Amino acid sequence: MATTIGGGVTIVCGFPASGKTTATSVLSRLLNAVVLDKDQFAPRLEESVMAELTGNPYDRDSDLYRRVVSPHLFLRGSGMARGRI
Repeated sequence: MATTIGGGVTIVCGFPASGKTTATSVLSRLLNAVVLDKDQFAPRLEESVMAELTGNPYDRDSDLYRRVVSPHLFLRGSGMARGRI
């Protein structure tokens, strides 16, 4: 699914392996757009934070991850999309 928000921001989301990266690549070429991909910056950040908090850098299932890490990744990505890095 692709949704455009005011200011020309398009958010592409969907299930794993559903073609988001391919669709985003096509859209960015057609529209000469910048792509901000959470998967490019989030994994290392998540791993380092979770290693410090739980000792397991790959923990994405705990309540701690959902409460402490995940909301901030979404908010940071939203801020980047709005130009408020």
